[in-house]
Amino acid sequence: MLCYAYLPKDEELLEKEKEEFSTQGRRNAAKNSDTLLSSWKSIPGIKDSNKIDEKYLLEWVNKTRELATEKSREKGFDIVVGKLLSNYPKFEDHVPPDIICKIIQSINTKEIKGCFSAAMHNLNSSSTRSPYAGGDIERNKASYYYKISDNLNNRFPIVSEIFQSIGRGFENDSKRQDDEGRMTRLDY
Repeated sequence: MLCYAYLPKDEELLEKEKEEFSTQGRRNAAKNSDTLLSSWKSIPGIKDSNKIDEKYLLEWVNKTRELATEKSREKGFDIVVGKLLSNYPKFEDHVPPDIICKIIQSINTKEIKGCFSAAMHNLNSSSTRSPYAGGDIERNKASYYYKISDNLNNRFPIVSEIFQSIGRGFENDSKRQDDEGRMTRLDY
């Protein structure tokens, strides 16, 4: 699926693959593969108890990334896995399990970090409020992400920075919402 959804970075391989399918065939395969990969929500190695079989997940990541690299698609792999890892089981503290952090830390590409960050942000991004309410919702979300970041800072600084960045984004959104609430009150 990854080979259909993402182009190889190797130009020679790209040209060879272009010869195998018509343009429309490649488009259809890419669209269908992307739809399937985007619908994938379950992390490999999740048990019924919502615990992660760390050994299984790590072996799966290493083997699958190796295969993606052989096909010149490591960026595509990092994008898919970054999104996928955001579906980690959420427990009381909402901190990602160590194995999730270890994988992100070890791969450490802009694709895996960016896609993990975007997916985590999107989990909590929608809200409804009075037009006068201001940014309290976003301030609470910023605080939530800052707490996760603080919890991870000493052990997983790269993942901590991801959560810190999400927190800063919500903090900026809170200021914008405060300004919009003030403007709405003035217009009323």
